[in-house]
Amino acid sequence: FCYRKAMSIAEMQGNIILKGQVLNNIGLIYCNLGELDRAIDYYTQSLVISEENNNEKGVANTLSNIGALYVDKRGYKAAIPFHMRAVDARERLGDIYGLSVSYTNLGKLYLDFQKNDSARYFTEKSIELKDGLNDKRGLAINFSNLGVVFKREGQLDSAIWATNLAKNIRMELG
Repeated sequence: FCYRKAMSIAEMQGNIILKGQVLNNIGLIYCNLGELDRAIDYYTQSLVISEENNNEKGVANTLSNIGALYVDKRGYKAAIPFHMRAVDARERLGDIYGLSVSYTNLGKLYLDFQKNDSARYFTEKSIELKDGLNDKRGLAINFSNLGVVFKREGQLDSAIWATNLAKNIRMELG
């Protein structure tokens, strides 16, 4: 288990930031294995270390992972505050790519809640950033989500436009 070795190295070097990163990655592994209670344990340890050591990037990444974990547990409402806190941290960092991901996550959550105004707001913010980053895959995801919002709002021409744009981007990507 590579992360045990990485943890050992972090502890030998006294590198607390690396220790927080390793804990976050172990949490991610447990989350992917479906062991969500173990994952939250590691995420919590990582978050504490990152916060105590003013590691904004570690805070943002861990908060985003915790938000994703709550989505996996179907705790959608519990996920939102973690994603919002990740947005705050990423804004402080100036992490444009990370912000675009957080906005996509929030847009999708609000879409699932049928909170169309909020879904549209975060989706459009993500599209703006992903366009600047030339993140075609992210654009396709967000235009697809925007198509759903438009459809729900009865804006069928806009829904068709957004959905076709998403389809065309996906076809371009292969």
